[in-house]
Amino acid sequence: MAKEIKQESKKFNITYAVVSVIAFIVVAAGLITYYYISHFIMFSPEKVARQYVMNTVEGDGYDALKYSTMSVSKKMGDYLREHYINQYVKENDGSAPALTAEEEGEKLTEILEKMYPEFVLLNDTVGFENYDEFFSTYFAEYQKAHKEIYGHDFISDEDMFTCIEGNLSTYLNIIKFQNESLYGNGDQYARKYLGTKNTENDEDDPYIAGYYIDTEATEINIEKDSAKVKSYIDSLSDSQKKAYESFGINTDDITAYAVVKVTNTISGEGDKAAIDKQNKEFSASPAELTLIKIGSQWYVDIAK
Repeated sequence: MAKEIKQESKKFNITYAVVSVIAFIVVAAGLITYYYISHFIMFSPEKVARQYVMNTVEGDGYDALKYSTMSVSKKMGDYLREHYINQYVKENDGSAPALTAEEEGEKLTEILEKMYPEFVLLNDTVGFENYDEFFSTYFAEYQKAHKEIYGHDFISDEDMFTCIEGNLSTYLNIIKFQNESLYGNGDQYARKYLGTKNTENDEDDPYIAGYYIDTEATEINIEKDSAKVKSYIDSLSDSQKKAYESFGINTDDITAYAVVKVTNTISGEGDKAAIDKQNKEFSASPAELTLIKIGSQWYVDIAK
């Protein structure tokens, strides 16, 4: 009997080991894919420009900054902390009242709702490409809202990231809903899969977008000549050079620059007149980006 139990245990361990190895392979594959997307595309100015514009046209100018000069020497989150967030961070000295999980959830909902109109206004009138004005204004308003809602000024960097990324998530969901309603499978479909009680992630009945936005680099001019690169650097304004300094960029490290024109085209199952109108707007105003090369990687130059 003891022998039999031991054998079953051995079989279980082998099965567990096999499952563990498979799980590791799946996770590793996912991490490698993510690393490729976020790093190896940086070797190509066309791919960097396409990714930047793709994010922007889908409403996610926030994530697009990860492909910009803001992210040359440090992660975007660290840059935001250093230049916009840390000045408002204040550790709780114990005087702030403790909140239950339910109360904390209510406060978070309240501040997300209060800050959302500010987020939309800044996104529509300033844009993430004007990052300094956007983040300076947003986080200054956040501090005021936090004081009003929580009754104290003890703020963590996590509080501030949670709010801006929560606002962004709401904004992106609304953009997707509007696009699906107009360009895709219609309003009823959008309400079912992307509405308040959405089933977008239902494995048995998954959401399948009825529209597609194609982003293509149609023109690219790369300049590697050292004299012309120097001329480009010399043409930078004082404010651009100051931005470079804040990004941790040494102009001596710039080995090339490129100008890339990117166009968007939308296709879908929805309103053909609306699709044609949007494509005419896309065609009339293609994105033209300047990128710089540092080391082996390219970055969209957002220095103002």
